[in-house]
Amino acid sequence: MSNGGSDIDLVSEREEIHIRDPIHGTLPVSAREIKLIDHPYFQRLRNIKQLGFADLSFPGATHTRYAHSLGAMHVATRCFDRLFPTRGHNLGADLPVAELPDRVRARFRQAVRLAMLFHDLGHAPLSHTTEMLMPSVGELGLGGFSGNDVQRRASHEDYTLKIVLDSALGDAVRGQFEDDGISPQDVAELIVGNTWQGQSVRFRHGGIDYAPALRQIVSSECDADRMDYLQRDSFYCGVSYGKFDADWLIDNVVPVIDDGAVHLGIRSRAIFSFEDFLLSRYHMFATVYLHYTPVIFEKMLSRYFEDARGEFDLPADIERYCMLDDVDLWSTLRKSKHPWARRIAERRPFVLLDERNEGH
Repeated sequence: MSNGGSDIDLVSEREEIHIRDPIHGTLPVSAREIKLIDHPYFQRLRNIKQLGFADLSFPGATHTRYAHSLGAMHVATRCFDRLFPTRGHNLGADLPVAELPDRVRARFRQAVRLAMLFHDLGHAPLSHTTEMLMPSVGELGLGGFSGNDVQRRASHEDYTLKIVLDSALGDAVRGQFEDDGISPQDVAELIVGNTWQGQSVRFRHGGIDYAPALRQIVSSECDADRMDYLQRDSFYCGVSYGKFDADWLIDNVVPVIDDGAVHLGIRSRAIFSFEDFLLSRYHMFATVYLHYTPVIFEKMLSRYFEDARGEFDLPADIERYCMLDDVDLWSTLRKSKHPWARRIAERRPFVLLDERNEGH
C-alpha cells in the first residue's frame, strides 16, 4: 500500500505516507486519513469490483472501488487546490474570490477529501449489479437525507450516507477530525452534491457560500469521481476510449461567483478538453459499461434473485450490510443449485444473436 507497507504503527510515526497508484502516480495520504482507510467498512471496498461482471469480457477489469476511491480523493484535491490556492500561490490574477484563511481553507479541503474518499462506501457486491435487492430508503433511517419519497428503493448513495452518518466509521470521523470542525454531517452534505436541498452554513466564509463548488468537485458533470473512473476503467479494460486531457482540464477549473455562492467553472481555453471528457464517458458506456456480455450476466442475475428469493439479500442493518462483498455473492452463487446461479457460476451466458442501436 505504501513504501514500507501499511502497518499503522509505522504510519503513526509520520504525518504523511505515499500510496503508489498506476493512474496518478503517488497519492499523499495523512496518518489520520489512514486510520479511516484502515477501518473495516472502508477496507471492504477491496472486495467490491469496480465494474461488476465486466471482467468476463475485459479480463483486466478486476480493479476495485477501494483503489478508485483513493484515486478520486487525489483528483478532488488537485481540483480544490487549483480552485482555492494557498496564500501567495494564486495562479490566476483574475480569480473572483479572495484567498481563504489557512484554517478555513484546510477545513474545506479536508472535508472534500473525506467526501471523495467515502463517496462509494455504500456499494453492494459487484457494485451496481445488485442494487435491485436494496430495501426502501425509509428502512435506512436517514431522516432528511432520505428525500421526499421514503418508499423508493435505496441506492448505494443512500447506504453511503448511512455509513457516514450512523456507523462506527462516522464515529471515527468525529474522533479524528472533530477538532478541525469537520463532522460526518459535513461530509454527507458534500457527498449528496447538488441534490442536497437542506440549509447549511458550514461552508460559508466572508458572506460567500462555497458549498456549491465543493459539492461540484465531488458530484457534478465534471467531478473527480468521473475523472478518476474514466481513466482507471480505460486502463484496466485495455481500451483507449476513456482517455482525455485530465491535466489541462484540472489546470483550467476556476471559481465563479453567482448570487453570493461559488461554483466550479472552466476557462474557455479548456472547453475542448471538457468536450473530450464528455465524449470519453459516452464512448466508455457504449463500448465497456454496456457491453453485451456483462449486461447478459446482469439479466441472468436478476432472474436468479427473482426466482430464488432469500438465497441472497441486502439488509437495511448497516453492520450486516458492511459484512457483505463480492466474495459472499460468488460463494452463494457457487453453492446454489438454482439453474440461473449455475449458469452464472459456470459462465454460460446467452448467445448474442442480434444487437441494434436504435436511433444511431
